[in-house]
Amino acid sequence: MQMNNLKKTVIHILPFFAIAFFEMFFFRNMLGNDKLFSDSADGRLTMLLTEHWFRFFCGKERFADTLMFFPAKGTMGYSDMFLGYGLVHSIFRAIGLDVYQAFKCTLIALHIFGSVTMFLLCRRELKLPLFWSFLALLSFSYSSVFADIGFGHTQLSTVNFMPLFAISFARIVRFWENRKKRNASITAFILSYFLILYTGWYIAFFAALFCLVLVITYIAQIHSIKLPIKEKAHKILLDLRWDAILFVLLTVALFIPFCCIYLPVLKAGGGYGYEWQSLPDIAGLINVTERNMIFGKIIRRLGIRNFEATGFPVIVLIFFFGSFRLFEKTKATVKDYENAFVKSFFTSIIVCILLCLKLSDGGLSLWMLVYKFIPGAKSIRGIGRFLFFLSFPISLSIALCGSICHGNFRGLKKTAPSLSILVLLFISQITRGGVGTGWNRNSALRFREEVPEPPKDARTFFILPKEGDSRDNAFKQLDAYDIACLYDIPTLNGYSGNEPRNWHGIWNVGSNDYERALFFWILANDELDDGVYSYDPNKKLWEAYNPKGVIKELYAPRVYSFTGNNIKAGYDVDGNRFLEPNGRSYGPYWTVLPGSYKVIIEGDGLYQAQIEVYSHFGEVQYPFTSNISDTKIELKFSIPKATSNFEVLVKNESEKIMTLSSFVLTTEKEGLP
Repeated sequence: MQMNNLKKTVIHILPFFAIAFFEMFFFRNMLGNDKLFSDSADGRLTMLLTEHWFRFFCGKERFADTLMFFPAKGTMGYSDMFLGYGLVHSIFRAIGLDVYQAFKCTLIALHIFGSVTMFLLCRRELKLPLFWSFLALLSFSYSSVFADIGFGHTQLSTVNFMPLFAISFARIVRFWENRKKRNASITAFILSYFLILYTGWYIAFFAALFCLVLVITYIAQIHSIKLPIKEKAHKILLDLRWDAILFVLLTVALFIPFCCIYLPVLKAGGGYGYEWQSLPDIAGLINVTERNMIFGKIIRRLGIRNFEATGFPVIVLIFFFGSFRLFEKTKATVKDYENAFVKSFFTSIIVCILLCLKLSDGGLSLWMLVYKFIPGAKSIRGIGRFLFFLSFPISLSIALCGSICHGNFRGLKKTAPSLSILVLLFISQITRGGVGTGWNRNSALRFREEVPEPPKDARTFFILPKEGDSRDNAFKQLDAYDIACLYDIPTLNGYSGNEPRNWHGIWNVGSNDYERALFFWILANDELDDGVYSYDPNKKLWEAYNPKGVIKELYAPRVYSFTGNNIKAGYDVDGNRFLEPNGRSYGPYWTVLPGSYKVIIEGDGLYQAQIEVYSHFGEVQYPFTSNISDTKIELKFSIPKATSNFEVLVKNESEKIMTLSSFVLTTEKEGLP
């Protein structure tokens, strides 16, 4: 009897030792060193936004306001909220870890949580065989794509909460006849989804979209095989009765803060245009990153290029289609609600894959249906990340179908063949260099140590450009946000998926328009009347900012460089812009102070040009006088109030190519004292 008990104990504990091994191997490049996940742009942003919650719990920050884009409100809504990260992160911070250590430990802990709950979902909730449970675990938690974009874009690690979400749903079905346990499971289901929603928007959106497709396909499936759907629905409503009202109220109550934070941002920004949508092509289905140990060279040789690597190993796709094919051939074909669900689950995955694929070089995709008709879709840009999300349901589908027709897989009941398959799958997922990392704690701490404490009267600040700093603006903006969190002083700088109205010019740190944009931002916000400082990283010096001292410089002439960034049709070569018939040249998106101005555009074929002078992306159109010849356009206009995102639209109305070779803005009369 004791030997049997010991054997059972070993059988129950051994899988968790295996998971511990997988975790240590998966994070092999991150353990025992100062490396940090992602890089000092996206990774640092996620870390600082996660730190926001610890600071909120300590009473240092407001719920929806971060320390960047000051004095804009609701800035937490510009990006993911990371609440789930923040809860775990705050525990590590409370026990004495610094912000970098705590965030690193948070991501590792959440991945372990996701792996363990994935195994428990398969093994204990769905009662699947050990082999299929491990196959699902390896396919989901330890993929090359997870190592690459799951930790390269750390907000996507929110997917680690999906097994918990699925467990709560499985328990609803399992305990339906037990009102107390059923209601507890429904409550857990609602709470787990909102945990995902308040942590990572991408994963929450993809989860909701997949569930919507699943519900539609499930209803269609049980209707097609003539199962009594009305009777089933009636029984569900009868069982819930008044409990349903409480669940609706709970859902609405949890949804209200989310709407209050995000709806104003979505209304102001409008989301991304469809042309911004990054869609993977069909080859992207097998793109598991060039760093994959087995398939990386093949991907390079095939020249597969996508916005991000979000595909699946070939062995996973073989099991996905193969297990379902055998499922259909077994005697366990669709004859009840459970088998109808398995078939609908598989179908939903296929539909979702087709939704996000680019079907032609012209960008044709079924995603247009999602973009037009599903609320929130306009805030999604990296559509390929849906494939990354689908690794979760694909892994479950393999395990579900495979376990049902387990006997049809010859040899799997023997230990050696099943272990060989699991080892092969594990090896096919190995990523050279481990998980994504591009910065480290020591350099991050050095940066903080070099920043002196700001003056006592400093209420906010902006950062000046550092000499020789060729980094992208995101890094420079986050330097300011890092300093803001270090000294509890908000910054005018910022970096996120969205930005406040009229702030855009501040993005280009060190550009000719940077101080103009800062001046406009300060002028437009009454809260910035005093206490504004600049921080110079070259001299390690804080200095009070005097707006009046830079007015003369802000009115200096400006030359627009044709770089191709603000052009709808045409092309740039050697500093010239060539506009095809009906081509449009937008820009320059400058900050312009009150006054009278003149713009001179030189080029060739300008006689047929159509001109419009705007501010705020077309919201205000300024009247102007013009003098247009074939080689020169002269515009004169007045700006009564400081504006950002000033632009001159030039449209080619001729049938010939038009050339723009220079664009100069000069001040004729200043409008400020």
